[in-house]
Amino acid sequence: MGKPRIVYTSDLHGNLDQYNKLLEFLVEEKEKENLEVLILGGDLLPKCSSCGIEKLIEKQKRFINEHFFSILGKIKNLWMTTYLIPGNDDLKISVALLREENENLFYDISLKRKKLFGNLEIVGYPYVPITPFDLKDWEKYDLSNPPQELVREYEKRKKENYNIRGIKTYPFLDEKNDFLKVLRVLFYWEDYSFNEKHEKNDSIQLDLEKKIFTKNPDKTLYVIHTPPNNTDLDVICLKTSSGGLEKAHRGSFAVRLFIEKYQPYITLHGHIHETVRCTGKFMQIIGKTPCITSGNDNNSEELSVILLDLDNNKFERRLL
Repeated sequence: MGKPRIVYTSDLHGNLDQYNKLLEFLVEEKEKENLEVLILGGDLLPKCSSCGIEKLIEKQKRFINEHFFSILGKIKNLWMTTYLIPGNDDLKISVALLREENENLFYDISLKRKKLFGNLEIVGYPYVPITPFDLKDWEKYDLSNPPQELVREYEKRKKENYNIRGIKTYPFLDEKNDFLKVLRVLFYWEDYSFNEKHEKNDSIQLDLEKKIFTKNPDKTLYVIHTPPNNTDLDVICLKTSSGGLEKAHRGSFAVRLFIEKYQPYITLHGHIHETVRCTGKFMQIIGKTPCITSGNDNNSEELSVILLDLDNNKFERRLL
C-alpha cells in the first residue's frame, strides 16, 4: 500500500470561511484522494493590527475555545492526523493554551521531530526573520555568521525591514525577573527589544544547525513558516512612486543556506501571502529539494491548499 496523501495549508489567520472550506474539502475528498494527514504551517489564529495587545490576546483565546478545538476535533473524527506549527502572528500565550488543552487533537511539531509514516519523519520550525511589525514572539535575527557573499545583502535587509522593538507575550510568570517586569508579565506581555547579543547567540541560522534539524534530512519533511530567501516563494509586491509594482524578497537567508547544504526531502512554507500571486509559482527546486508554499491569503475568499502525493512525487495546488 502506498503512502497516504498529505494536505498542506497555512496562514488562515482565524478566517472561519477558509476553515470551513478546508473541512468541506477534507470531508468530500478524504476517501477519494486517500487523505490521512493534514499539515498546518503557521499563522492559524486571528490577527488584529489595530486592536492592541490585550484585545488580541483575548481574541485569539476566544477563537481557540469557541472554534479551533472544534475544527480540530472534526478533523480527528475523519481519522486524519494533524501536525501543526504556529506562525509569527500566533501569540506564544495562545500557543500555550493550545498545548495545555490539546486532547490528542494534533501534534505540535514546533522544534520537535515526529514519525510521519514508514521511515519518513516530520519536524517544524516557527520562527521568522525580524519583521517591520510589532509582535516579536516568533521572530529572530536571521544570521549570526553570514557568509561573506551575503554580508552586504543581509545588512541591507536588516536596515530596510528589521524593526527590533516590539511586544512579546509570555505563557507563565517568570519570578526571576525584576519587580516591574513581573508586573508586566502578569498581563502576559512586555515591551521587547532585540540587541547584538541576540544576533550573535540566538539566530535562525544557529537553530537550524541543531541536531533535531540536521538529522536525516533526506528522510525528513520540514515545515518551516518562513520561506527561503531569493526564491519564487518569498516575493512581496511593493507599489512604486510611479504607481507600478516592484518585487522584493523577504525570505530567510538561513533557511536558504540550510536547504542548499542539507538537501531535505521536502520543505513546506508560508508567511508571504502574496508570493504566488506575484510570481505565479508555488514551488521551487533548490538542488534536489522541492520547496513549496501554500500561497494562502487570509483576506481572499478562496483557500489555497497543497496536495502532496509522495508516492509519485507530485504536488498540486488547489483553490477552494
